[in-house]
Amino acid sequence: MVSAHIASIIGREDSLRQVIAAITSQVDKTYVSLNGYQVEPDWLHTIRNVECELLDNSLGDAARYLHFGEDEGYSFFCDDDLIYSPNYCRYMIHKYNQHKGCLITLHGKIYGRPIISSHRGIIKNYRCLGTVKGDHEVETGGTGVMLINTKDMKINIEDFLRPNMADIWVAKFAHEQNVKIMVIEHNANIVHYLPQATRIWRTRSREDIVYETNILNSFLK
Repeated sequence: MVSAHIASIIGREDSLRQVIAAITSQVDKTYVSLNGYQVEPDWLHTIRNVECELLDNSLGDAARYLHFGEDEGYSFFCDDDLIYSPNYCRYMIHKYNQHKGCLITLHGKIYGRPIISSHRGIIKNYRCLGTVKGDHEVETGGTGVMLINTKDMKINIEDFLRPNMADIWVAKFAHEQNVKIMVIEHNANIVHYLPQATRIWRTRSREDIVYETNILNSFLK
């Protein structure tokens, strides 16, 4: 089974429609968590094998993991502001077969030591929107461009203790389960960004950054 998992926030229905159009033809089932939506968009019910649910946004981006493990196989975690190329899933699975047992992603970071901030002291930053040559093991991976095989690790939704920090939490879970995170070689056009009026990372407070930094220091020595 190949599944896609998307969490969308209110105000991004237009971009969500484009994301859904790009990804559903590549997977067997798509789970859509509608954070802050009052009603389910009618058009979602016209697309094959899509399951959607209304949520209050208390989980934030972690809502993507509500159904992880329900279907054995490849789980793709997607953002509601990225368009995925037609060969995206096929290529990610191909690269997984070269790095079996690892989390596969297009975006990742390596931190210098000591880690003084989750946003500073990054010594390597591989971007999903840029070209990356070669495959690289990283310490945290971008979860919006990530593939996880359900047989490789366990994820419990209750372990996401604060919302909109999925990259940090998933890296922690992977570290605790001895699962490597690999950024794979890719061209810049494998995904395309859809500009948004509001970006979640811009709303993070100083307290959020301190909290993230403490998490990183709890598993990266």
